[in-house]
Amino acid sequence: MVLKPDPAPGGTTPPDAMPADGTLVLGCDVGGTKVHSILATATGRVLAEFSEPTASHDAEALLAQIARHRDRLALGQARIAAAGIGLPGAVHPQSGVLTDAPHLPDLGDRDLRQCMAARLGLPVRIGNDVSLAALGEAWLGEGRGARSLAFLALGTGVGLGLIEDGRILRGARGAAGEIGDLPIPGPGGAARLEDLVSSRALLADYRTRGGQTAGTLRDVFAAAGTDPVLPGLLDALAGRLALALRAVIALTDPERIVIGGGLGGRSEVFSRLAAALGPGPVLLPTALGPRAGALGAARLALGGGC
Repeated sequence: MVLKPDPAPGGTTPPDAMPADGTLVLGCDVGGTKVHSILATATGRVLAEFSEPTASHDAEALLAQIARHRDRLALGQARIAAAGIGLPGAVHPQSGVLTDAPHLPDLGDRDLRQCMAARLGLPVRIGNDVSLAALGEAWLGEGRGARSLAFLALGTGVGLGLIEDGRILRGARGAAGEIGDLPIPGPGGAARLEDLVSSRALLADYRTRGGQTAGTLRDVFAAAGTDPVLPGLLDALAGRLALALRAVIALTDPERIVIGGGLGGRSEVFSRLAAALGPGPVLLPTALGPRAGALGAARLALGGGC
């Protein structure tokens, strides 16, 4: 579906209005469930955006989907200078190969920068989706003016993006910030953070605690006012996330920590996490919401974060 741009940092213009400088970039946030793309100016004004479920059945379908997004957002006459693409996995800084992406079709052992550049007919930069959300917040959101930033995304899974002096901290293999692999105490002993705080894990924990609300985790939240089990579940979630963030703080000492994602953006989650974490870096909810990743991808297309 085509989404009408909402007010955002940097401003917006109507979809038929071209920026005076003519510099336009495509920012594409590819997730396991949806692909969200924007057409943006060099100052972060969103001219148009489009979102639809991810074509996850094979690699060719996904590449074709990204190309369709480019065509749909080009507004018939726009000349797009470059594209930035965020992917849910580790992107190797040298080879451009994507690994650790269980929610996407197998894209093979190929340089995705070259592959996507050939498909789109544009210069392309790619990166981890949560790292690009961090870059978006550093550019136009709660990270503006900060020298260092950590962005925690909590939703279907959990991820972390790290920014230092305007640059994405990628690591040797593009896997810096894979916070989901941190060992955290759980009901049966130490477990991966991802295996304790993902949406599926939380719903299973809710059932184990005797929760009776049927349906998905979203349904459980919808009944939050009357559900006696949910508060204890959220307290446990906040405690585990706080442990993980203390490890991040000890290793990277970020000036600010921004929390986002479908679950992390909920006020009842954020308030508990703030209380569990205690004094330390400034903790803030995302200012860009679901646009953070696409805006970060646009910033990457412009050469930011490199």
